[in-house]
Parts: sequence; structure tokens; C-alpha cells
Amino acid sequence: MTFTVDKYPIFVVVKIDPDDIALVDLVNGAARAKGVAVFTDKEGAEEFRDKYHQSFGIAPLFDETAFANLLTVLRRTVSEVVFDPYLIGKRTQTITVAKMLEQLPPATQS
Repeated sequence: MTFTVDKYPIFVVVKIDPDDIALVDLVNGAARAKGVAVFTDKEGAEEFRDKYHQSFGIAPLFDETAFANLLTVLRRTVSEVVFDPYLIGKRTQTITVAKMLEQLPPATQS
């Protein structure tokens, strides 16, 4: 599966102190996984934050390298990238962190 981000920035919901990021619980039968919530527009990120993580903020990722850096750091914690979760009118798409990283330029941080 390939997934292309059509335009940047994309957005994640984060808390700076303590360092935290909004995750989504994924359930497929008996299997459970954690995914990082990524939004293709700021309004969607704000809607998600306001509903599920009121004390968090919104962080933009301005390019593919920033996205690769984030996923490289998170790959030990989460297995999936979840685009636009829980948003009415948007189709949620999920891809593994490993597959997404294969499609991005190399991370400049680890």
C-alpha cells in the first residue's frame, strides 16, 4: 500500500510538557495496536484535540523530512499512522509506520 500526502503542512496533536503525542487505539478482532493521529488539515486536528485531548496543542509538520523524523522517533511506541481519525466527512486511512517510512526521505534525526 502506498499513501501520498498531497500537501504539507500536516498536523499532529501534542503536549509539550510533559512530552506527549495523541495516539489512537486500533482494534482488529483480538489484535490491538497504537497509532499516531495525523491530520491533513488544521481544523481537523483542532476538532480531534478539542474532543479527546483538550490540554494538548497542534504542531505542524512542514515537509516529508519532519514527518520522517517524527515517525522515526515514534516507531518503537506505535505501529500505525492513522490519517484523519474520527472526522466526519473524511475517510480515515491507516498505514504501518514502517511502510510510511519507506515512502519518505531518510530521517535527519533519530
